[in-house]
Amino acid sequence: MANLDGANFKKAFVDVPSTKIEQGDVNGRVRQAYEEYDLATLGVVIAVNDIIRGPKLPKGSRVINAWIDSPSMGVTGIFDLGHAEVLDENGATLDAADQDAFVSQADAGGQTVLKDIKAAQGLAGYLKKYQGEVQTQIQCTEVTVAVVGLIRFGFEYVVE
Repeated sequence: MANLDGANFKKAFVDVPSTKIEQGDVNGRVRQAYEEYDLATLGVVIAVNDIIRGPKLPKGSRVINAWIDSPSMGVTGIFDLGHAEVLDENGATLDAADQDAFVSQADAGGQTVLKDIKAAQGLAGYLKKYQGEVQTQIQCTEVTVAVVGLIRFGFEYVVE
């Protein structure tokens, strides 16, 4: 049987001298950001490629969960939850826009939908630590009908 050391274990207990482990990796506080979009007050049809902008996550955020909750859109309404292009302080691209970095193909056609990143681990945004401020967004990939209700989405992340 072999003992294999994780990166942070190695930093703290194997390396001489030891290396400090980032606060968010060991003792970080989970924070949350929440957004909602009220379809009832707007009475609009959301078209393909329409974007609903959400909360901005601060530089250094590591997303540990993201979710989208939508009312039934009748027979239509598929959404992705992702982010716009991530830029540094000088406007240079750190990460390209990724429309489904957190949730892919949340299908509200015919039923309410609650979908989260933990159900689809392996998406690009899962556990990623962002080096710049992240503008989150929902992107519609199938036209909706005018319906009543709230599209809600949120994020749990660690930043220290």
